Amino acid sequence: MPTRQGIFEASLAHLRKQGRTTKSRTTGCLYRSPEGLMCAIGPLIPNDKYSPWMEGRPASNGEISSVVMGTSASLIDRDWLARLQSALHDAYPVHEAPTFLPWLESQAMKFAEEENLTYTRALEGTPQ
Repeated sequence: MPTRQGIFEASLAHLRKQGRTTKSRTTGCLYRSPEGLMCAIGPLIPNDKYSPWMEGRPASNGEISSVVMGTSASLIDRDWLARLQSALHDAYPVHEAPTFLPWLESQAMKFAEEENLTYTRALEGTPQ
């Protein structure tokens, strides 16, 4: 079963590299968009486990969280995944924030502190 620290780091690394969120006008967050973009949880879902039925369902969905966290993810783990998704992706105020990456770093630092995780700031000028 992956650790929370490992999930946080993988999600953050993906979003740093992607440099933006991915959302649908109808279902909200997209685990996988037609353009190949992913939300904070999307890269944690192995390709062979992904299915379009997941779209529109929250990260706290038992089947989705079990794919990410391992078999039988507890309710605590499900809630944690939903908080991660919200903190690093869904809460992004598209019309208010100047750019995604500074917002992401601020959110990641806050989330790590709240969840007792280790946060490492991205190096400026370094490809993520």
